[in-house]
Amino acid sequence: RVSTLMPGFNYDAPLVTKKIHMRRSCVSVEYHVENEIYALVTKDRTVAKYDPQFTNEEPPENPEPVKRDPRFIPPKDSSFALHLLAPGAWEVVPGSKIEMDPFDQITTCKVIDLRSQEHSSGKRGLVVLGIARVCGEEVSSRGRVMILDILDVVPEPGQPLTKNKFKVLYNEIQK
Repeated sequence: RVSTLMPGFNYDAPLVTKKIHMRRSCVSVEYHVENEIYALVTKDRTVAKYDPQFTNEEPPENPEPVKRDPRFIPPKDSSFALHLLAPGAWEVVPGSKIEMDPFDQITTCKVIDLRSQEHSSGKRGLVVLGIARVCGEEVSSRGRVMILDILDVVPEPGQPLTKNKFKVLYNEIQK
C-alpha cells in the first residue's frame, strides 16, 4: 500500500468534497490563514415574524411581531449568520455564531489583509462582511460594512474547539 484516502470525503468529483450537516444553507466559505480556521456564512429560510416598515427611517431596535389572521399564509424570510468552522473536526465552533438582524442579508464575505500596526509585517487578515438591509420595493435599501477579527482565546475546559472567537472592529451603515 502506498497511501490511503481519508474516509468521509467524496473523491468522484473534480474537487474533493465533504458534506457537513448543519441544517442551514451555506452561502460563503473563506479560509483565515493566520488562525487556520474557516469563516462560514449560512442562511436559513424561516417564517417572517416582522413586516418591513414603509418609511425611509431607521427600523426600531425591537420591532413588534405581526399579529395575523390564522388563515394567512406567512411569507418566508432568510436569516443570515456567520460561524467559525474548525477544519480538523469539521464542526462549527460553539459560541461563535453571529446572527444578523431581520431583513439583513450578507452579500459578501472575504478575508482581506488590511494594514495594521499590531503586526510586524504591517498587515493582518480580517474578515470583512458586506451586508444589505433589504425590506422590499417600497423601502430604500441600506448597506453596512462589518469588519471582524478572529482572536485566539483560552478554550473552555473540555471544549478544545472554542479557542477562536470573533471580535467586531467596525460595524457602520454606509451611504
